[in-house]
Amino acid sequence: MTIVDYLHIGRSVISPSQAEEKFKLWLRRRDQSKFGVHVSVIFNSKTAEVQSIQLNETDR
Repeated sequence: MTIVDYLHIGRSVISPSQAEEKFKLWLRRRDQSKFGVHVSVIFNSKTAEVQSIQLNETDR
């Protein structure tokens, strides 16, 4: 799988030490079909330690 394109949706502050970054990725499978994935990364904004990553496939 390869990344065809991406969009940085933005950053949200959850608490003084926690933030969330959101992205949308367009991926290409080996059979050349494409699909979208919404990605949410929650991390410690003071240490940059990733706390969770959530992926949700989308058709748009």
